[in-house]
Amino acid sequence: QNSEQTVEQIAKALGYQDVSHLSRQFRQHHGLPPHTWRKQYHALASKVGI
Repeated sequence: QNSEQTVEQIAKALGYQDVSHLSRQFRQHHGLPPHTWRKQYHALASKVGI
């Protein structure tokens, strides 16, 4: 959500060899790719003051 890390850094920290694998799993679970989900979260958070 609010991590300063890139999706690539998060994937590596979680043990993924390929960021696309994390992205596919994230999309299956959340319905959006990580980059899009993060943009929407930040837009909503700024509106409600999170």
